Amino acid sequence: MVYQSERKDEDYSIVAEDMRMCTVKYADDLDRRFCFEVVTPWRSCMVQADSDALRKKWVTYIEASIVRALRISASNKVRTTHTTPPPETTLLNLRDL
Repeated sequence: MVYQSERKDEDYSIVAEDMRMCTVKYADDLDRRFCFEVVTPWRSCMVQADSDALRKKWVTYIEASIVRALRISASNKVRTTHTTPPPETTLLNLRDL
């Protein structure tokens, strides 16, 4: 997840490299309106939307991205677990050739 400040001359900044490590939550206790927070183990990023409807969309999309990243990770792990034969099996297959 990256962001760019309002000044377009700056490069993008990385908020989170791995969405699996993120959480997102509403930040209603602030003086500012329509805020939410993206939290990683290394940093926290407060974001302010233009309206409550946009804030809800942002939070929903970020939550969906987190779920998708977790599913992809789990899917890759299952695929790797099931498709990679143990070394003994590989040796047996090579002997059969």
